[in-house]
Amino acid sequence: MSKGEELIEALIHTARLCRTLRSELLLKHGLYVGQDTLLRCLDEEDGRSMGTLAGLLRVRPPTVTKMVTRMSAQGFIGRKTNPIDSRQSNVFITEKGAKVMKKIDKAWRKTEKTSLFNVGKKRKKELAKSFQQISENIQDHQSGNANLEV
Repeated sequence: MSKGEELIEALIHTARLCRTLRSELLLKHGLYVGQDTLLRCLDEEDGRSMGTLAGLLRVRPPTVTKMVTRMSAQGFIGRKTNPIDSRQSNVFITEKGAKVMKKIDKAWRKTEKTSLFNVGKKRKKELAKSFQQISENIQDHQSGNANLEV
């Protein structure tokens, strides 16, 4: 295995560990990973459209529909038909959803503190730049804009 392959394996493994930790912390409050991000989007700006949420969450619209349906049944969010365009639904955070926001924020902070414990500020900046570049490379490849041959 090349050094690059080892690095990608380490990145994938680390991402899974972070996701698992956050998942464990959220599950205590009846939430799954992804639902927390949707609630955070609504906490920032309530009443967003399903299409806007799909864009912010970087998922396809059917995925948002499933999430919203499930979370509505759980009582965290509600949806209403847009009064101007009846083809659109807007999603709103409920009182129950608002109450769980502090727990979501706490889970995110604990994941951050646990994951980045003993990682200095300079190293965090380097990692952020590296992750950004990796993301851009993959997005370029997926959109057909990649300038490298594999």
